[in-house]
Amino acid sequence: MVRRTREDAQATREAILDAAQRVFLERGVSRTSLEQIASEAGVTRGAIYWHFKDKSDLFLAMIEQVRLPMSDLADAYRRDGVLDPLSMLEELCRVALFKLDESETYRNVYSILTTRCEFAGEMNPVFERQLEIDRESLCKVAQDFAAARDRGLLAKEADPRVATLALYSLMHGIYECWLRAPESFDIRADGEAMLRLFFGGLRSTPA
Repeated sequence: MVRRTREDAQATREAILDAAQRVFLERGVSRTSLEQIASEAGVTRGAIYWHFKDKSDLFLAMIEQVRLPMSDLADAYRRDGVLDPLSMLEELCRVALFKLDESETYRNVYSILTTRCEFAGEMNPVFERQLEIDRESLCKVAQDFAAARDRGLLAKEADPRVATLALYSLMHGIYECWLRAPESFDIRADGEAMLRLFFGGLRSTPA
């Protein structure tokens, strides 16, 4: 018997995640079974259970593929010491929009999240985890806006909490609108213009 190497196991895991993307996108999450994913990946159902507890665990792992790189980038910016939190947030949003444009994996995962998934039944743990992720992210962004206020960069009338919710709503809206109709606007040029308009309106006016 040939012993599986760590590289083999990782390759199998990635093949399962890639197959899940394709099947979820084609059939929708609720109508997809682990058997269908296994067939698409060319593995057994047992191979899926070796890597994932169930379909919701597999789905969460798929989301982590796109969330963690951006989260790590944001944390790296913050660790380096940010003099202008508003510029940092604008750059992070710009990178996110460009990533959506250039990466098929990002497009697939976010298309599934916005158009192909019902967070009910067996997928409820995914919904709860998404809420947790959103809370963590919003808390960090609110701290960034508060830091901008403390440094006199944020307009006096702008509340950090409201600015955070507004930015979250803007990015969610851009993602959903573009994924549903990519031909409706240029996510790079128009996206950058929307970000400039948004952050420009939040900056304090020099005395």
